[in-house]
Amino acid sequence: MANYSRIFRSRREGSDHRPDMSLDAYVDKLGKLGIVRSVPFGITNDEETTLLRRYPNRFIGLARISINAFKGMTGVRELERLVREEGFKALGVSALVDMIPASDRRYYPLYTKAAELRIPVRIYSSMNYANDRPYDLGHPRHLDQVAMDFPSSASSAASAAGRGSTRWSRSCAGIRTCTWTPRRIARSTSVSPARAGRC
Repeated sequence: MANYSRIFRSRREGSDHRPDMSLDAYVDKLGKLGIVRSVPFGITNDEETTLLRRYPNRFIGLARISINAFKGMTGVRELERLVREEGFKALGVSALVDMIPASDRRYYPLYTKAAELRIPVRIYSSMNYANDRPYDLGHPRHLDQVAMDFPSSASSAASAAGRGSTRWSRSCAGIRTCTWTPRRIARSTSVSPARAGRC
């Protein structure tokens, strides 16, 4: 991941990507822009819990559970706690961060709990610029197996903007439109503008 700080200035050590204004002013600005609710990014689950408590109807809690940070069933228990006690509304996983594809069976207890809790799963799916992990960790083909194994669960594939992500757009579009198996994979626009044919 060190390569990201070389490519993206906002990720350099010591930099802060958060807005240069008070939180109240930022929330007020969101309202003035017509943004009713949003999903915060770049913060921890604890910071997000504080945010949800302070502004209960302005933010949607996305529980980011890394199987590297939560070993065994601790991640499943933490997901359930965040949803039931703190009001989180979705699960977020990242193959890039965990260094395993989205279809890896180590994610399956989390997917199962998300299905049980009836919450969607946001799977970060895109090419990566890291030089310490495989290039295709986020390839959309990994979503296909998850969608087949959890046909009633809603999943969202979030892809990053850039030329690399367009190389996989046909794969992702094929997964989303294939008729031989039911799939509920939506394209998230939280990372890049929505474009036809891109996942």
